[in-house]
Amino acid sequence: MGKLIFVTNLSGIKEVKEDIADIVAKANAGDTAYQAVAMYIAQALEYVKDIDIPTGDNAYLLGWNAPHIWEPDRTLTFHIVKKAVSQPSVFEFRINWNPLYFRALFFVDDVDQEQYKFLVRSLMKDEKNPPELQQKINETELVAMMYKTNPSRYLKEWS
Repeated sequence: MGKLIFVTNLSGIKEVKEDIADIVAKANAGDTAYQAVAMYIAQALEYVKDIDIPTGDNAYLLGWNAPHIWEPDRTLTFHIVKKAVSQPSVFEFRINWNPLYFRALFFVDDVDQEQYKFLVRSLMKDEKNPPELQQKINETELVAMMYKTNPSRYLKEWS
């Protein structure tokens, strides 16, 4: 078992939680692409929460199979966790549904024999490697370094 922690980032907001809420709002307004992304984010986060993220050097660390939102007999494969190349303790949670590409950046820590996933920054991207993605990866690494200086303080603050 594990736990997802939505981190208050350096800007003072729980960005990942707010971005997911925005995606859900667009889905509820009838946007079919956002309906799919919202559903897959919810399901994939539930899946990721309860399994350990491998910390090896593989580019794609975790795949996930899900039924197609409109064709339940068709299975889709998502590569939902990828290690960030530039910051070794940062991972990308990924949901790709053309034309929407959601990323949530996180780090992990073992707490009381459970792996916690600390979701720090997120974005919806429309190009392969936007500069904003690298900035958010770097900020996630900074938050991970802060956390490591006093884990109990940040666990209390973020929970």
